[in-house]
Amino acid sequence: MSTKKTKGFCLFQNREKVTLIATIITVILLLAIALGGYYWGFLKGKNATISTNEQTVTEETGSTPVSPTPPVIFAYAGEVSSIEDKTIHLKTEVQEGRQQVEKDIKVTTSDNTQYSRVDISKPPLPPGSNEEQTDREKEIQYSEIQVGDRIIAQAGENIKGKVEFEAIRIRVLVEGV
Repeated sequence: MSTKKTKGFCLFQNREKVTLIATIITVILLLAIALGGYYWGFLKGKNATISTNEQTVTEETGSTPVSPTPPVIFAYAGEVSSIEDKTIHLKTEVQEGRQQVEKDIKVTTSDNTQYSRVDISKPPLPPGSNEEQTDREKEIQYSEIQVGDRIIAQAGENIKGKVEFEAIRIRVLVEGV
């Protein structure tokens, strides 16, 4: 009888098998951790809150955050509701808290106030351009402003919260000068 042992065909030896199995398990665990982290981050981002000085809005509600009122306002835009002597009554909407409120702003003028008519159908010149805007904006007189005109009244100071101010410049907005 033969005492010779036959070795069976084996692709890997035991040590190599253990190393391969450990590597596969490690890769599977890393993928599971990466997917779990992605899902956790996605949920955290979905529930993120956007904070402003006046309110907090969550993305879950689908609400669009209302921009807080700027700390400094130098101009109001609106429609001329009446004109008395050197005073223009401007009907405009202003933001108070979270709501837009219609206000009547009293705009006084002086001899130093500049008046112009701006054609809003023409694009403004780029900053730093040497060209003049004579075809877009033309100087006018106070007497040319009429009830119903859309204007921008600009002040030389912060007018936030004020309902009366003196304008340094008034622009009448029109389509086609």
